[in-house]
Parts: sequence; C-alpha cells; structure tokens
Amino acid sequence: MNSKHPGQEPVTHDQLSEKLEVMKSDFGRWLKAEVDRLNHAFPDGVDAHRSAHEAMIKAANAQEEFWRDLKGEIARKSILGIAQILLVLLAVGLSAKLGISIAGFGK
Repeated sequence: MNSKHPGQEPVTHDQLSEKLEVMKSDFGRWLKAEVDRLNHAFPDGVDAHRSAHEAMIKAANAQEEFWRDLKGEIARKSILGIAQILLVLLAVGLSAKLGISIAGFGK
C-alpha cells in the first residue's frame, strides 16, 4: 500500500529543514511581538508594577484597620455616653425620691 497522499510528492530532508526554519523564524517574530506587547503593559517595568500593587494593598489594609478602629472607638464611646446618661438619670431620680438637691435637681 502506498502511504503517499494522492497528488503529493514526497518531501525531501532539505525541503523539510527549509520549511522548519521558515516556521521557526515566523514563530520567533510572533513571539517577540507578543513579548513586546505584554511589556507595553508595564512601562515602568515589572518590579515597579509589583511595587505599585504592594503599595495599594498596604494602603487598603491601613484603611481597613482605620475603619475597624474607628468603629470600635465609636462603639466604646457610645456605651460610655449611654452609661453616663443612665447614671445621671439614676442620680436625679434618687435625689428626687430622697429629697436631696443635686446640681439644681431635686428639692
């Protein structure tokens, strides 16, 4: 049985080598163009790009810590403020019940 495809001549070693060189050259040009295109995304270089992302991450972490601390501080001061109001109301109520004048409140 003949393994040749109908209408095709066998390829010589030299023809194959020449075709592979052309393909290698074409691939090399394509690969260089793709690398150049990718490098265009990093005009200041990959290290500077990474540093920029690290700075953004650090800033985001600092902002998250700030808001977490602020929420905790607001909650703490709110609880203290409510406790103070309750103590003042308790003192005024007791002074009225006992007939003692405290800072102008009571009898």
